[in-house]
Amino acid sequence: MQLTVYKASAGSGKTFRLAVEYIKLLIKNPENEHKSILAVTFTNKATEEMKERIMSQLYGIWKKLPDSEMYLRKVSEELKMDVTETSRRAGIALSRLIHDFDYFRVQTIDKFFQSILRNLAHELGLTPKLRVGLNDNQVEEMAVDRLIEDLSDNDKELSWIIDYITRNISEDKGWNVTSQIKSFGKTIFNDTYKEKRDAINNVAGKEENFELFFGNMKSIIDTFEKEMVGYELKFMELLNENGVDIDELKKTPCGYFKKLAEKKFTTSELGKVTYIKAMESAEEWVTKPMAKKRPELLEFAEQHLMPLLREANEKVRNEIRRYNTARMSLTYINQLRLLSAIEKKVGEVNYNANRFLLSDTQQLLSEFVKGSDSPFIYEKIGTQISHVMIDEFQDTSTVQWKNFLVLLKDCMSRADPGVKDVAQNLIVGDVKQSIYRWRSGDWQLLNNIENLFDGNELKIEPMEYNFRSAKNIIRFNNAFFETAVRIETDNERETSGDNAQELERAYCDVIQEIPERNADGGMVKVTLLPSDDIRERMFDKVVDTIDELIKKGVPQNKIAILLRWNKDITFIAEKLMRVRPEIHLVSDEAFRLEASLAVNMIIEALRLLLHPEDLLTRAILAKQYQRNIIESDTSEGNMMWHADEKKINALLPENFTACFERMTEMPLTDLIEYIYNVLGLDRLNDQSAYVCAFHDAVSEFAKDYTPEIEALLKEWEENMHSKNIQSDEIDGIRMLTIHKSKGLEFDNVILPFANWKIGGSDMLWCSTDEEPFCQMPLIPVRYCQEMNNSLFAEDYKHEHLQTTVDNMNLLYVAFTRAVNNLFVIGQSDGKANRSYVICRSVEEVAEKLDGATLSGKINNDKEGKNNSQAEEIEFCYGSFKECDGESKHKTSNVFLQETRKVKVDVKTFPVPVSFRQSNKSDEFTRQEDSDVKDTTYIKRGCIMHKIFSQIDTKDDVVRVMKEMEQEGILYDELTRDDLLAAIGKCLESPIASDWFSGRWKTFKECSVLEMDDGKIKEHRPDRVMTDGDSTIVVDYKFGMPRTNHEEQIHRYMRLLDDMGCKNIKGYLWYVDKNIIKEFDN
Repeated sequence: MQLTVYKASAGSGKTFRLAVEYIKLLIKNPENEHKSILAVTFTNKATEEMKERIMSQLYGIWKKLPDSEMYLRKVSEELKMDVTETSRRAGIALSRLIHDFDYFRVQTIDKFFQSILRNLAHELGLTPKLRVGLNDNQVEEMAVDRLIEDLSDNDKELSWIIDYITRNISEDKGWNVTSQIKSFGKTIFNDTYKEKRDAINNVAGKEENFELFFGNMKSIIDTFEKEMVGYELKFMELLNENGVDIDELKKTPCGYFKKLAEKKFTTSELGKVTYIKAMESAEEWVTKPMAKKRPELLEFAEQHLMPLLREANEKVRNEIRRYNTARMSLTYINQLRLLSAIEKKVGEVNYNANRFLLSDTQQLLSEFVKGSDSPFIYEKIGTQISHVMIDEFQDTSTVQWKNFLVLLKDCMSRADPGVKDVAQNLIVGDVKQSIYRWRSGDWQLLNNIENLFDGNELKIEPMEYNFRSAKNIIRFNNAFFETAVRIETDNERETSGDNAQELERAYCDVIQEIPERNADGGMVKVTLLPSDDIRERMFDKVVDTIDELIKKGVPQNKIAILLRWNKDITFIAEKLMRVRPEIHLVSDEAFRLEASLAVNMIIEALRLLLHPEDLLTRAILAKQYQRNIIESDTSEGNMMWHADEKKINALLPENFTACFERMTEMPLTDLIEYIYNVLGLDRLNDQSAYVCAFHDAVSEFAKDYTPEIEALLKEWEENMHSKNIQSDEIDGIRMLTIHKSKGLEFDNVILPFANWKIGGSDMLWCSTDEEPFCQMPLIPVRYCQEMNNSLFAEDYKHEHLQTTVDNMNLLYVAFTRAVNNLFVIGQSDGKANRSYVICRSVEEVAEKLDGATLSGKINNDKEGKNNSQAEEIEFCYGSFKECDGESKHKTSNVFLQETRKVKVDVKTFPVPVSFRQSNKSDEFTRQEDSDVKDTTYIKRGCIMHKIFSQIDTKDDVVRVMKEMEQEGILYDELTRDDLLAAIGKCLESPIASDWFSGRWKTFKECSVLEMDDGKIKEHRPDRVMTDGDSTIVVDYKFGMPRTNHEEQIHRYMRLLDDMGCKNIKGYLWYVDKNIIKEFDN
């Protein structure tokens, strides 16, 4: 089949299936197939896991290890191949894979597209050496600051900002708009905006177009509001003309006109049943006693008030959608016109930093791919891709898919429809686990994938078994999600109509089969609490659950607490540390830089350098030094009693307090090393990883931004403090968000605060074909229920459905992480939270599952308004399953050996500065053994060798020479012009010119290792090039030809042949004489 799609529910063995399919392709063609396979996923962790799985199982199949018996059997069965032959081929495939490791293309989707981008740098007008930036928000905020700083009186952007401030003040919103501009400015990274930005800027960025659109919106708003206010005036005139006092009428129907005057036009305000009745019956206007007293009021109401109310209501019904649309269109209108200027300034900031933002990659490639020859684009990575495998497809964005589809369709067109034993192209995903929509992931691509291809091209394979969880966990999840999805679909139909069936389709495969080999038992306990003081009561329940698990002998590292929000992790962690200090908690926050004492002391020292007068900072640093470095037992009171600067300084090292002026003149990285050394931070245990990570972060910061203490401290507060270090040690209860738990599994899962609020995006990009709103191609709108009563109703319904699916998926991911036992803690009352569907589902689930119990009364009020009778509800199913013992099984698989921890301590050493011949120039003044005695000639040859060893294409020559000038390698006797002329003459040769044309994948002075008599020898050919079909090795020479030169080039060619390279040619290039000698393999 040309394309196989595996729909892989939780625990269904997705990684196993991917590895089997990849290995099958290699086994069928072990010599070269690895060069034509591209496998992409979405995280570095998944990439490394996949690579390790493939290589370890190839090794295991080759050696017929017990660990790989299942893979060997599965691959042999599906290929209908003898196991001995499968084993033999696995060895060949592994050898080729190791020798051609650069062609082992298992990588993240971002890394793949970056490689395409770099190879297309020339065509796209980008510099080949650009750096990829990840922090969009930081760059955008810097750009806004610079945009505002650089404004002059004549800039149109200044007048726009002043106009924005004036309108804000008139609406009592305040004058400081910088934070609002920065917040909205981040939408320049949105794929939807990027697609239409030129058309948007044509309206928002041009004064006449903008004023026309703004004027049209204001006209619709003002006209409607004036008409509505007029109805209250008409109402009061009718009362006065007929001698009726408003107090003689019922207040409710009269209130309709007051609401019109107060501009309260929402459905909740004007759609009350009382108003509808007042249009149909005069009795709704007059009380019975008043009707007896003044019966003419009924006639007055029928002849005057009811027609007026009907007229006003009809007017509202006819015009409210346009009014709401106009009002919503102006919500972000002032920020919208600044987007183009912000985007332009972001471009300038990135250009000056030689940086390209990762978020721009997809859109740039998308624009380039349109109408281009797809094989040409993707062959720029150096090979022809024949097989594509996409993992976690539900997280793919629309623009990523458009870019990938070009390559996939090309591969499908070359696939053999008759091949049945391998998946020639493969997509794996699960709509139910799509929880990254905020990263532009679009689950509907997978949900409707059969509509994108012909039936004879596509084969969909559901993966129906759950190999992860105990049997009772699977039974509960089957029953729960079948019920919950039906309830949510019924609710969603009220808003989205027939589109609600998308949710049903997404969960059509939610029922999983239970393998016999899975463990029996398993327990699910769902506790729902009334909303009174619910956070504290939920926390108490978490503590009780942890205590119960520990009492049953569960190790702390077998427990995970999953939460929707990071703030809830902080809440639980802080309280647990107070009430259960013996419990060890592990979370991502524990591995942040801000958790390091050493790093915090460095930061305090930097703050003190910036503000030496700050006695509080000085005292904090002194206390930390005394307590943690020299381990003083002096009490804090005695230490700081009547402390002034002199007394506090006595508590710190003199080499620190006496050297402030010298320290402020040091480069940042040198300063940090000095502080680390002078404060004796090397005495602290387990800080090396944090200090190294901090040092690396500061080095990266210094490349892009002003390397000043104040700027660094600002970066620390905003971003750097939250950077994580790598750690695989989990020795305690794991705390993490549901998003970060995806792809993981835990023996015991606790899910507290399962009552998070259901809400959509803050802002949506909307459009309509109706005039005059369509003058703006895309309009940013604040997401709210009133959108449903506007021309943006379809956008609202789409977002509402997306939000419903997002929140159901969060529950699915959380519930399916459990292996043995699952504990859910939520809320028993209220409708607008995630616990509502849990509460409505458990009653039916309890009836479906044998042995399930349910205590407490469930409030079936669908409106969720009756909270007075809410009580605690507890659902329980199954029996507690103890954790399986640790099975640290030793393996002889060389790729699966247990890692050995090596403790590394960071030490700093003073480097005395001495002036000598600048930088690298000294090596070029040293004479090698040569027949030529002219030192200038030797230096010239060395420099040319250096240039050719660093350039990829001819275009790199000037840049490399500039770098060499800065390093002191080029000087007066070797001028730039002379060298450029010499290099230009060398490249006149058609053979040499082709080497530097950019069409080759190049390896410059890369090491080639050879085993000789049990010893490893290193060889470094000057330049190796390949285009996928042939390989060229070039060695540069200066001076007279020698016999050992030919021996050397033949040795290089032999080594390349041993590595599996084909069609090898070798060249000796005597650069100074411009003589090229060719050698065939």
